[in-house]
Amino acid sequence: MRALGRRGTVSPGWLSKLLRALTGWMPRWAAARVFGPAMAGMT
Repeated sequence: MRALGRRGTVSPGWLSKLLRALTGWMPRWAAARVFGPAMAGMT
């Protein structure tokens, strides 16, 4: 909560931070193809 208003993106939890670091070097379209099916199963 402290980061709200100071940074553009807040990543809650260590898994979110890890995934963001791993996909940071990927083009957005590649990350969408990798994580799209996984995220569809969560909704």
